[in-house]
Amino acid sequence: MKLLLRLRLTSTTLFLLAFLSSIQSLSDSSTSFTMKSLEGKWEGFLIGGESFGKTTLSIENGTLHYHRDEGHWFKTNITLPDATSPQQLHATIQECPTEDIIGEVVYSILKIENGTLVFAGKGDSVKELPTVFKGPGIMRHEFQKTQSLHSKLDAGRKTESN
Repeated sequence: MKLLLRLRLTSTTLFLLAFLSSIQSLSDSSTSFTMKSLEGKWEGFLIGGESFGKTTLSIENGTLHYHRDEGHWFKTNITLPDATSPQQLHATIQECPTEDIIGEVVYSILKIENGTLVFAGKGDSVKELPTVFKGPGIMRHEFQKTQSLHSKLDAGRKTESN
């Protein structure tokens, strides 16, 4: 009887460990990125600043181009530090309309939630990283990935051939 009880406890413990491990890997996958997973063109808005209009991002080969309008755009080199939760993004400004901030680093956190890329930061001149995506003093952008013209043409061809 003791052996049977011990076997049941052992199998239950193993199941719980496997279950908790799978939950941990699911949560890690939602906050861990590779540069490749971010590459492409994105469109979105500054939450609470929709009156500024649409913002676009283009990410390729470690470079991020942010564009809201002719007076508010940045070309940056980005890094994704390993093992940060939430995932951090550090953007070093290479070009922009305001020359005195070239070379500064903008710190933000990011996640992808239901296909939406979410960036949160505390502003261009604040070196402190936020720890949450919403709250006082947090600037939050939300972006959706856009299809390239090539992808749209391919999708149209597939529709026409069906």
